[in-house]
Amino acid sequence: MKEILIFKNVEEAVSILKKYDKKIEKKEMSKEEVVRKSISSNIFRAFHKLNKKPSEIYREWATKNIDSIINKLNNTQTKEEYDKNLFGWINSFINHWESQTNEENKIIFGPASKMVNLLIKTLNESKILTNDRLIQFFHVPFDLYSLKPLINIINKISDVSYKIDIPKNPTMKFITNPEIYWIIQNSVFKLCKNASISPILYDYWCWNEKH
Repeated sequence: MKEILIFKNVEEAVSILKKYDKKIEKKEMSKEEVVRKSISSNIFRAFHKLNKKPSEIYREWATKNIDSIINKLNNTQTKEEYDKNLFGWINSFINHWESQTNEENKIIFGPASKMVNLLIKTLNESKILTNDRLIQFFHVPFDLYSLKPLINIINKISDVSYKIDIPKNPTMKFITNPEIYWIIQNSVFKLCKNASISPILYDYWCWNEKH
C-alpha cells in the first residue's frame, strides 16, 4: 500500500492532480454485483455490537432502492438536481439504518454519505449508467485517503471564514454532519476545477492508486 501524500500547498495539489488522466473503465455488472462490490468488509467492520449485520442493513437498502437510483441518475441534467437526489438517498439510508438498529447505534452522516457515494461510484464503473453528464457531478466518498491529503490546504480552498482542522489521521467519522460535508466537498470541487479534472477522479487518485 502506497503512503498517503499530504499536499504541501495548493499549487502542488493542482500540479499533481492536473497530471492524473485516469480513464474509468465500464464493465458488465449486474445490479446485484454492484451492490455487493460497492462496500468492502473493512468499512462494515467499523460498526460494532449491532443487532443486525451492517452488511445486511446496507445491502437491503441498496437492493430496494437501486432501480430508482439508476433511473434518476440516468435522467439527471444538472448538479443541483444531482445534489438534491444524493441527499435524499443519504437521508433515506440513515432512516433505514436507524429502523434496523437501536438508539445507541445510529449511523452518522460521514459513514452514511460514504456508503451511498461508493454505491454510485461503483454503478458508474458498470455499463448500467449511460448518462455522460454525471462524471462532473459525483461526490467524493470521504475517508482517511481523501481527507488526509487536504490537511495543509483545506483553509486555502474552503469557502468559510473560520478555520477547519482536519485531524492527523481522519476517518469517515470526521464528517459528523451535512455542514462539514459540504465544506470539504465544495473545497475538493474547487481544487479539482483548478486542476481541470472531475472531482471523482480525486478519489481515484487518493484511494484506487494507493491500493
